[in-house]
Amino acid sequence: MFNNEGRFEIEDFGRKTTFASFLPGISGKYGIPIWCHYVNRGQCITSFGIKDKDHAIMEFFPAHQAYQNTKKLGFRTFLKKDGKYIEPFTDENKLKKMIIGMNELEIIEIDDENKVETKVHYCTLPNERVGALLRKVTIKNTDSVDATFEIIDGMPALIPYGVNMGSMKNMGQTCKAWMQVEDLDKKSPYYRVRVSMEDTATVTEVVAGNFGFSITEDGEILAPIVEAELVFDYDTTLDRAEGFSRRKLDELLLEKQVTENNLPCCFFAKKAYLKAGEAITIYEVFGQVESKEVLSLFT
Repeated sequence: MFNNEGRFEIEDFGRKTTFASFLPGISGKYGIPIWCHYVNRGQCITSFGIKDKDHAIMEFFPAHQAYQNTKKLGFRTFLKKDGKYIEPFTDENKLKKMIIGMNELEIIEIDDENKVETKVHYCTLPNERVGALLRKVTIKNTDSVDATFEIIDGMPALIPYGVNMGSMKNMGQTCKAWMQVEDLDKKSPYYRVRVSMEDTATVTEVVAGNFGFSITEDGEILAPIVEAELVFDYDTTLDRAEGFSRRKLDELLLEKQVTENNLPCCFFAKKAYLKAGEAITIYEVFGQVESKEVLSLFT
């Protein structure tokens, strides 16, 4: 049904008949459009990128596979409220709502058991030399008492620039040997392969890259996590963030991260003390850019 704002609402979207759609590829006269595929499962976004499937940032899957994979391979949010592990948008018994606008997508989960409300809002970036997906995450403490929250949010896998879809599908393990993440110390990780991967006699430098960064409402730049093993530990199925659930967030952030020869993730971490009824909002940007120089002008 349509709400008073003219947006379409779907209650308990994870239990409804499956459907797939795209955010509109609108970026203004001087912007760079992205394609963004979503389904009504998990946190909805199943893949996105620039130009075509060979320039994906989140790996592309056709709809029937996206319905199966999005809960694990799409965006994820991991919380610890006073030490208790929670992952929103995984339990279909929790109250959920999807809200679809002309150029936006919003999902909401109300967790009465743990007294947490989670909102996620997606839209694309217009009128910039950078093509990107914007993600806004709001965590609210709906409890009657104050609580300490540890938050990890983002993507369990981000494809570095220079890896095409055929390589990911047919020799994904081999592709890892070319992958690397740079500028971790700047809190704006830059994902690309070391050199071109084409099977030719000439090897060329790869300048363009995929990137991600996150800030809070007060302008704090959040620490990135690019090694998935820190978050998931032994759970290679990505079912549960075992590393995060068993260790304090401060300890995880002190670990030296592997930034080469592996398929990287792109998570951001934040610890917050929320009073009863208080919320924290995190803004994330995931995109693709032609060079680090262009990215520095944007960030």
